[in-house]
Amino acid sequence: MVTSLLSARGYRLAWAGVAGMTGFAGLLLGVVLTGTWPLVMILATATCLAVACRAAAEDLADRTVRLPPLVALPAAVLVAGTGLVLALGGAAVALLVCLAATGLPLLGPRHRFLDTAELRGRWEAGGRALAEVSTPAEAAAVVRDRARCLDELERRDPEGVRRWLSSPDPFARFGTADPA
Repeated sequence: MVTSLLSARGYRLAWAGVAGMTGFAGLLLGVVLTGTWPLVMILATATCLAVACRAAAEDLADRTVRLPPLVALPAAVLVAGTGLVLALGGAAVALLVCLAATGLPLLGPRHRFLDTAELRGRWEAGGRALAEVSTPAEAAAVVRDRARCLDELERRDPEGVRRWLSSPDPFARFGTADPA
């Protein structure tokens, strides 16, 4: 869990920085230390993974997913992992396990990493964004995001949200009486 010494946003940025540097170093090592044919095989494997992921994502999300970025990510991960293993041996496995374990808190709902003011701002921005959407799918995505924000606000301050929704003008700006 995030300690009080580091904010949730700071933790996310620190983790992303360490993961990015590790991945970049692994990618460079993979390109330098791996031969041509292994790189071709890694690219072929990444392409197969990407095609399978694309099919699953389109079934689940009901929208088109672009294939090139989907190929690039698994290819980069496989090359970086190969480079780290070639350079560090068994220590690469320990490094990647530690990196994955410290990243687990980031898999929870992203809204929990926003402070209350940011959460309110995101909810309000969603209301403005609804006026600008051009498709029903975009509108549904905005509504889902606003619902997640509202759920998190209610989790943090259920009484404040109840007061706000029962006020004479529940469409007024949330939290003007700052429940936190």
